[in-house]
Amino acid sequence: MVERLSRGPARVSELAKPLPMSLPAALQHLGVLEDAGLVRSEKVGRVRICRVEPGALGLAEQWINARRAEWGRRLDRLGDYLATLPDEEATMPDDRPVLTLHMHPLASYCWKVLLALYEAETPFQTVQIDGVPKDDKAYAERWPIAKMPLLQDGGLFLPETSIIIDYLQARHPGSAILIPADPDAAREVRLWDRFFDLYVHTPMQKLVSDRMRAAEAKDAVGVAEARATLDTAYAMLERRMAGRTWAAGEAFSMADCAAMPPLFYVEAMHPYRGAYPALAAYFERLAGRPSAQRVVREAQPWFRYFPFVEALEPRFLAAGAA
Repeated sequence: MVERLSRGPARVSELAKPLPMSLPAALQHLGVLEDAGLVRSEKVGRVRICRVEPGALGLAEQWINARRAEWGRRLDRLGDYLATLPDEEATMPDDRPVLTLHMHPLASYCWKVLLALYEAETPFQTVQIDGVPKDDKAYAERWPIAKMPLLQDGGLFLPETSIIIDYLQARHPGSAILIPADPDAAREVRLWDRFFDLYVHTPMQKLVSDRMRAAEAKDAVGVAEARATLDTAYAMLERRMAGRTWAAGEAFSMADCAAMPPLFYVEAMHPYRGAYPALAAYFERLAGRPSAQRVVREAQPWFRYFPFVEALEPRFLAAGAA
């Protein structure tokens, strides 16, 4: 994008056209460049025109040139040192995480798995999927349903959040047990995990997707059904959480990983905290956990792309806030 703009101003659509990404993904990249001061844009008529900021590029070039010589000297010294080592010592160990999560920091279902990974302190790395997953050829080939997230363990690719968390506990156990060993306790956790996915998360995503549709494509009936499902779920959860700390059993579990993301986002489009105090208090316990604070903090740069961003609480938008 910067290389193209160095040849002159261009419309956003012109910048996105030759790139292997969707228009929303291109807009995200442009937002990062604008935040860095490398690019500026203005609306001219009905289109947005982007221009490069030559002064900012000049400063970046000066900084790189000032350090290039020092980097070269350091690499030369490293090469000289490695040349003195026996072959077996010169081979650097590969200590990268075994697990890779293909995800996006804003995606609510990705939050569910991130919470599980952070709670268990499981080492992993991420690959960010920008734009619509089905437009990512490699991703869609691995999982044609093209929903996020996708866990990669070597050559194995696992979809579906509950399956991923189950796999993590069985094959990569960490410091937290999110599914109890006792069959009855495990069944209770799985029940409330499914409850949050099906009756809070799914209708919440219906409201989000409808907000993004063109006026002529909106689904008024589907939205009404989603809101009715949420009302029923809120009432059930209010009764359940009265006198309880966590959704299932006495400890934080997979069910709570499933609860936190939709309860965070749905307040912005179908509020519950004012009318359901026990459910609201439960959400505050979820939001206070370090794992939840981390996923929110990592999503903050992307909240501006959330269709209901104007209704998110300021405490979650502030840099460094939980």
